[in-house]
Amino acid sequence: MMQTLLRERFHLTWHRTSKPTKVLEMVVAPGGLKLKPPDPAKDPKPPGGVLSCPDDVNGCAFVFPHATTMADFAGSLSRRIFGRPVVDKTGLTGTFFVPLLVFIMPGSTSQSVPSAPTELRDVTGLALRPATDDMKVLVIDHVEKAQSDGDASPSGL
Repeated sequence: MMQTLLRERFHLTWHRTSKPTKVLEMVVAPGGLKLKPPDPAKDPKPPGGVLSCPDDVNGCAFVFPHATTMADFAGSLSRRIFGRPVVDKTGLTGTFFVPLLVFIMPGSTSQSVPSAPTELRDVTGLALRPATDDMKVLVIDHVEKAQSDGDASPSGL
């Protein structure tokens, strides 16, 4: 229904394709995986209250404790933290418990908080390596400004 609206209202046309994209591949680090299957009776709960960065950090990030698949975990690390897609190349199946991770954002410095790759390796036993992968993308071929059709649309379109 939304695609029909976009086509009719904005004369939007698009196509899907693949293009080589810089990615980070998530793999099991030397030394092996440190994550375990979830155990609701033993797994720590997310911390209560508000977490804040130490005073010597101008930008840090948190990954809260949760059970997840490797594919979902890689996806959650993607653009939000690393600014590019993270692709699961661990070959691991099933669900794993990821503990609280605290690390500095890329470009920040700190003596008290590790970098994301270091924290990821030390706590989870996972590593990231740069690569290029064919990623599916949506390409907009044509779009026009919506023409007023005289209705009093609340969105102003």
